[in-house]
Amino acid sequence: LDFERSDNGTMLAAGEYVGEQWLSDFGLTVSADGAGSTGFTPGGQARVFDTANPTGSDEDLGTPNSAFGGPGIGDFGSPTNSVALGKVLIIQESDKDAPDDNQFGGVISFMFVDPVK
Repeated sequence: LDFERSDNGTMLAAGEYVGEQWLSDFGLTVSADGAGSTGFTPGGQARVFDTANPTGSDEDLGTPNSAFGGPGIGDFGSPTNSVALGKVLIIQESDKDAPDDNQFGGVISFMFVDPVK
């Protein structure tokens, strides 16, 4: 399971909201909740963020760091972000077109239909 494709193999686009894309094959749903009622999570969904092409002034989420040939730019310390992560899930900050992570954080939950061993 990754955030590049849904369970039927369809590519997930940066900016797509996700919740049940992995339900039929993996029995998995995803939900998101911004901390303290912050963020924009329509229907409790997380949003796909492409770390290879950061948007929303979120170069800090780019992978790998620019010191390793990627788009990532960190604010503090020496760069350790040396691995390209592809698409990840975020809690969207507000209702706008470009994916932009919520500065206050929150919780992204993964719920399985059947118990996982």
